[in-house]
Amino acid sequence: MAINPEDSILLTTKKLLNLAPDYTAFDQEIIVHINSSFWRLRQLGCGTDNFSIHDATATWSDYFGEDDGKMEVVKTWIWMNVRLLFDPPTNNASLFNAYKEQLEKYESLIVYECDPHYE
Repeated sequence: MAINPEDSILLTTKKLLNLAPDYTAFDQEIIVHINSSFWRLRQLGCGTDNFSIHDATATWSDYFGEDDGKMEVVKTWIWMNVRLLFDPPTNNASLFNAYKEQLEKYESLIVYECDPHYE
């Protein structure tokens, strides 16, 4: 079965990090950071318990199920979180802080969307 690059969690995250899908030198580090991001999402009340990826075969559909698209922000949040863990902007404190502020804004949106009291 072929992997759909647009649905693969690892491959879409790598694409957003400007890494080619076939460049695998950092896959293990990226996977660790993606899984840390899923752990944080669980702490925010979002996602499936104990969800993690091990390679490029895990998909957004596996994570979201039959989501209606409201949680697309999760993909961006995971990418930004992985970016700051994997390759933080070291020479630009303003950019680093901008990423962190945006992550906090996305976290608020994620908590709101995942809270069953807001449905």
